[in-house]
Amino acid sequence: MSDAKPSSPISWAPSQWWEGDDGDWSTFDLRVGSPEQTVRVLPSTAGSATWLVTPGGCDPPSSTCSEARAGIFNQNQSSTWKDLGLFTLALEENLGRNDSGAFGLDTISLGLSNATGGPTLDSQVIAGIETERWYTAVFGLQQQPMNFTNFTQPQQSFLSALRARNLIPSSSWAYTAGARYRSKGSFGSLTLGGSDISKYVPTNISFSLTGDVARDLVVGIKSITSTYINGSVSSLLPSPTLAFIDSTVPYIYLPEDACKAFESALGLVYNKKNNLYFVDDALHQTLTNVNPTFTFRLANDKTSDPSVDIVLPYASFDLTAKPPLLPNATSYFPLRRGNDSQITLGRAFLQEA
Repeated sequence: MSDAKPSSPISWAPSQWWEGDDGDWSTFDLRVGSPEQTVRVLPSTAGSATWLVTPGGCDPPSSTCSEARAGIFNQNQSSTWKDLGLFTLALEENLGRNDSGAFGLDTISLGLSNATGGPTLDSQVIAGIETERWYTAVFGLQQQPMNFTNFTQPQQSFLSALRARNLIPSSSWAYTAGARYRSKGSFGSLTLGGSDISKYVPTNISFSLTGDVARDLVVGIKSITSTYINGSVSSLLPSPTLAFIDSTVPYIYLPEDACKAFESALGLVYNKKNNLYFVDDALHQTLTNVNPTFTFRLANDKTSDPSVDIVLPYASFDLTAKPPLLPNATSYFPLRRGNDSQITLGRAFLQEA
């Protein structure tokens, strides 16, 4: 019999910061390298690696840029950095992203300190990024291994490394993005190796993972409806669809006919150049006054029962894009048109799920 002490889930406290150029998002503190450098990250439910903004991401260097990008990691100042080379990030390629990162291995610690954070693991996969298309650092929650030169020496994800060292009881995780629009703000919640019971609402539904490791967390959207304060209801999803849950991006990608239903119901105007819906002051006031709620009915697939309803207020779609995403601060509705391979429920959805 083993005398190993049973491990417990790790509750990773949020940083108390709201950050991002595509909205206000709750980040988490991370310490990296030797000596430690502190940065803040957004969880990625689709990725395995940790992406950190490196000095080239703030050129010329400035404290303003560093703070706006949630901290800079300088791998040249870490004695434990082991360079692996330049590789594609291999994430969101179906959404038109094809960025690369300077990969390496280094020490990663959760939280601001050992007293308030989680464990420290050495030789963890890090991608140094400079592109502004990923403005804030990213922490991968997937357990899929990463290969760089061949498939005989895979590198574990942080979650898998925790499990392999018996630091968590399972390879599960639980994440909600938080919601700044609530009266006092509600920071994000992230648990590794378990779930946050305080966030759990019992249902009679379970979701199975797909066999595609690149798109494993897929759910069926059976319907989407909007309900207004006068009681009127609009149907916004002409036919059920499958959607990938991915917190790496803020947007909700839906089929074009569904996006046109949103346009008709809400008065949104599509901007083809940016594949976004900007909201001017007049429309913003109108939507605030009618205050619609949006109900997403989810199931394991497009046809099965049971299902569960996730209700989002208009405030969860009332986002502001800031430089460098757009030249000026601009209100937008985080809906994008997508083909069958792109249908995604992003971070905006996870404010209430």
